[in-house]
Amino acid sequence: MRRFQRNIDFYCGILGLRLVKKTVNFDAPDVYHFYYGDEAGAPGSILTFSLSKA
Repeated sequence: MRRFQRNIDFYCGILGLRLVKKTVNFDAPDVYHFYYGDEAGAPGSILTFSLSKA
């Protein structure tokens, strides 16, 4: 979980993006998918990351 928090801290805390959504990969339940975007939800602002628990 520390790995997830470091990802969130960087993209939200340092870059100022918002965590828009967090989902679980249904084919690999140990993999989370994070969606980040700007405050206004502007087109083209979304970044996504897949992170495993391992």
